[in-house]
Amino acid sequence: MQWIKSKKILTTTLQIIVGLVFVFSGLMKGIDPVGTAIKIGEYFSSFGIHSNPSVDLVFSVALNLFESTLGIALLLGFRPSKTRVVTLALMGAMTLLTLYIYIFNPVTDCGCFGDAITISNKATFWKNVVLLSFVIYLYFNGDHWYHWLNVKGNNYALLAGVIVFLGFNLANIKHLPIIDFRPYKVGSDLMELTTTGGSEGEYIYNFVYQKDGVEKVFGIDELNDLDSTWIFVRDEIEVIKEATRPLGADFVLTREDGSNAMEDLAYQESEAILVISPDITAVQPKMLEEMVEKSPYPLLLAMGNTADIWSDPRYTKLEKRFAEIFFLDKTTAITIVRSNPGVLLIKAGKIVDKLSGSDFDSALNRGVIKSNSPSLGHPIYSRFDKFGFIGILSALYILITLCGGIIRRINIVKRKKEK
Repeated sequence: MQWIKSKKILTTTLQIIVGLVFVFSGLMKGIDPVGTAIKIGEYFSSFGIHSNPSVDLVFSVALNLFESTLGIALLLGFRPSKTRVVTLALMGAMTLLTLYIYIFNPVTDCGCFGDAITISNKATFWKNVVLLSFVIYLYFNGDHWYHWLNVKGNNYALLAGVIVFLGFNLANIKHLPIIDFRPYKVGSDLMELTTTGGSEGEYIYNFVYQKDGVEKVFGIDELNDLDSTWIFVRDEIEVIKEATRPLGADFVLTREDGSNAMEDLAYQESEAILVISPDITAVQPKMLEEMVEKSPYPLLLAMGNTADIWSDPRYTKLEKRFAEIFFLDKTTAITIVRSNPGVLLIKAGKIVDKLSGSDFDSALNRGVIKSNSPSLGHPIYSRFDKFGFIGILSALYILITLCGGIIRRINIVKRKKEK
C-alpha cells in the first residue's frame, strides 16, 4: 500500500513538472510569436526548405498553442490514455531534433523558451533527455495519474485554456510583445546600445615552418631567430577569448548616399518618430500616408528595402512625405520592433517608446506621442491595457480551475470519511 502511495506521489510530481515546463515553454514563445516564427524559418532553412514568413507565423502560433495545451492537459490529468501518447510522441520527436542540432549545430539556440531564456544546443538536448525519461515513466504509469477536476470539468478547463492562450498569442502579434526580451528596449540609449558592451578578443598567432621535412610551430616573437633554411608553411590562430560585439551593433541606419545616420539621430535633442518597416511593400501605402498626416512631428522612415522601391508608382508619393529616409537591414528591423510597420519614439538619443503601427492612432488619441518623456501614459505601460481582457480571462481561468479542484478534493475527503 505504501509502495502504491509513493508511486502516485512520484507520478503526480512528474505530471506537474512536465506540465509546467510545457506551459512555460508555450507561454514564453507566445509572448513573441513573431520571434518564434523567425526561429522556425531558420529551422526550415537548415533543412533546405524554403519558408514563407506568414506560414512560419501560423506554425509558430500552432506550436505555442499545442505546447501550452499539452501542458494544461498534464496539469489537469486530462484523459491520460491519450495525453500520455501525444506527450511521448512530442518529446521523442523533440529529443531527436535537438540531438540533430546538438551534433550539426544548424542554429545557435533551439528557441525552446523564445528569447526569454537562451540555452546551448548541448544543454537543450540533455534537458530533453531528462524530460523524455519523465514522460516515459508517465506513459507506463497512466493508471496513477491524478485528475484535478472530473471528466466534464477537465474538458471545460482545457477548452478555456486553449481560448486564453490563443488570445494571448494573437494579442502579442497585433500589438508588440507584452515583455520585450530583445536589446532594443524602451529606455535604451542609442549610442550605448550600438557602441558599448562589446569586448576585444584574445588570440595567439602561431606560424608553422618546415625544415628537412619536419614542421615546427613558432610564436611571433621567435620568428626573428629563424634562418633562411626554414620554409613557411602556414599560420595558425589560437582563440583564447572570442571578441564580442555590442548588443545593438546591427542597428545601423544609412542614407541613400551611404552615410551613417545613427549619430545624428542619437544626438538629436528634440523628439523624433522613426517608422521602421522590414518590407515596405507589405504595408498599405494609405496606412503610411495617414501616419504622416496625423503625426505631430515629421516622420522618419527606416526600411529594409532598397531605393529602387521608389520606382514603384504605389510608393513614389511617399518618398517626399517623410522628413528623411534611411535604409536598415531587414532582419535587424524585425528584431527591433516586431511589427510592420513599427514605430520608435526617440528623444535625446533614447528610445522613449515603441509601438505597433496598428496602435499609432490610439497612441495619438491618448496624447502619448505628444509627451516629452516616458510616463504612465506611454504604450510600454498602457500596452498592458491591450492585454487587459486576456489578463482578466487568465486570472478567472486560474481561479476557477483551482477552486474547482479544491472543492472536488474536499468532496472526495468527505465521501471517504462517510464510508
